[in-house]
Amino acid sequence: MRHPSRLLPLVFLCVCVISLASCRKRDSSYRIPEFPPTSMFDSIIDMTPAYAQVFKVRYLSDGTPLVDIAIPHMKGETATDTFRLALVRQSSTAPIPEGYRQLAVPIRSVVCTDSRQISFFLALDSLALVKGVPEIWEQHSPRVSGMMRDGRILQTGTESKPDIPAIERLAPDVVLASPLLYLNNQFRDSRQTVIPIFSAWESNPLAQAEWIKFIALLIGKEAFGSDYFGKTEQNYNEAKVSMLDITSRPPVRLGVKECELYYLLQSDSTTNQSNGKWHYLENEHFEDLFITDAGGKVPQRMTKPFPTHIAYDYGIIRFEETATVAPDTILKDLISILHPEVIPKDSIWNRRYFK
Repeated sequence: MRHPSRLLPLVFLCVCVISLASCRKRDSSYRIPEFPPTSMFDSIIDMTPAYAQVFKVRYLSDGTPLVDIAIPHMKGETATDTFRLALVRQSSTAPIPEGYRQLAVPIRSVVCTDSRQISFFLALDSLALVKGVPEIWEQHSPRVSGMMRDGRILQTGTESKPDIPAIERLAPDVVLASPLLYLNNQFRDSRQTVIPIFSAWESNPLAQAEWIKFIALLIGKEAFGSDYFGKTEQNYNEAKVSMLDITSRPPVRLGVKECELYYLLQSDSTTNQSNGKWHYLENEHFEDLFITDAGGKVPQRMTKPFPTHIAYDYGIIRFEETATVAPDTILKDLISILHPEVIPKDSIWNRRYFK
């Protein structure tokens, strides 16, 4: 029989092995997989999009991201041009393929040309990088409004007419151009690095939100952006799955009026409350997916007014800004209206009702 004291070293060794194994880093279940350990850049998060179709990401041998953004001439047409960008880090060593513009990352300053772009920086907790924004007559974020008041963020024109000289004076590392501005070539005389952001042309809510990965690549917050999108994706899909067995699906149409979001629900009433000034969302497939995923039914194009209007309180939040980074919140809100037995009506945003 072995003496107990001789077993102590063996027991101690076993305890050490178990302790070391339990200390291994564990990623959250929603995190996008990292590069395999065999890569010399195994700390880089893979930001290849899973939903987005308008932008693509691939990597050179040293981990340098190459981004391709498809540029269609008009919405709905096949892409006829590609904006190619190589995001060069300090550690980059691989040769950049021909046709790619080189941009040193992470960037330290940016000018946004529409409110949806600002939402990405809010979500990434990187508003300090934003130096200029267009005139926002009702900005839902108090942080943005406050930074505009104290001069940390300057107004640089409007969403349809940017103030190029003002942007030049700010000398940002990057100007993010909206589809309208880019296609109209309004930055043709600018000396700044202009990058087109076509997130609004993605037809899937998660695809639009996935553009946060591209912004995260620009500012060096890959892990933050990956985790943020992972949570959004998880929440959206969980809410979507909760509607799979729903049999009662009311017809719904989404519309916007004066920067507010209106859910127009079909009802049995014949009262005409419509004033003829509704502007439906431009990306109809995008809106239809929201309705279907929320347990609603997409009706035929409107042949008669929808008499029941459900609207958000003015100025609380803008649909386009929120759908850009938080489609899961929009989806849960719709579910709370259409199916309060699943999500109570008082658990999401504040609303007012017109009947």
